[in-house]
Amino acid sequence: MSSSLAEELKCIVLYDVEIEARECATKMSVLNKKQYENLATFSWDNIIAEMTDKQTFLAEILLAVALPWKYLAATEYVVPVLGTVYGILIKERFCELSSVQKVVAVTLANEQTHLKVYDRLQPLGISLSHSGMLETMSAISGRFNTELINSIQEGKKFRIVGDNINFNIGVTNERKSTGKTGHMEHLFGNAAIVQNVSFNDCSDTTPQCNLEQLPAEQFIMHDNDWKLITWAFLFQGY
Repeated sequence: MSSSLAEELKCIVLYDVEIEARECATKMSVLNKKQYENLATFSWDNIIAEMTDKQTFLAEILLAVALPWKYLAATEYVVPVLGTVYGILIKERFCELSSVQKVVAVTLANEQTHLKVYDRLQPLGISLSHSGMLETMSAISGRFNTELINSIQEGKKFRIVGDNINFNIGVTNERKSTGKTGHMEHLFGNAAIVQNVSFNDCSDTTPQCNLEQLPAEQFIMHDNDWKLITWAFLFQGY
């Protein structure tokens, strides 16, 4: 194949890729779904589905680079990697398509990551900036109030629980006006537990079974339950 023909074919391929990118980098993209409900139900499968549907050639290239042919059956292990790469590339083209970056930023916030980490990852397209993370967390916290109001209007029972939150502030994170020594902050965190299941048919005085014969597995939380609670607090506890 002559070099001129090869260049023409490359130009055609690149043109097709650019057209596909232009078509999927719109507000209809799954990456533009950034509301609380979307973040709470975030799934890499939806992102991969969009990429394979609208950016088929890009998906094949990324998969070929990430996995040798003999390991193509293990594609589920690289789904988050491919989804992250796709999210970074599309956000670079259209900054509004940032659901991947929002999820990463919220995850970092949940781990109390230093603010400099956000500003170092943001130019790489991996996360939002620190200010962007604060805006996202503020929007999420507003959703918590809405859900509680809706629960009250639906007549559901709920209770408020809370506890003290104590943590140390190092010198590097303090304002200059506070001096050159670290100190401990004392805050109060609270959460609302909404009862979504009605127990009107259950007796208030008689247990449903003999508690002495009840297996421990019936009332001790399963690992999956802990994961669901952790995931819920990740998006509702701020």
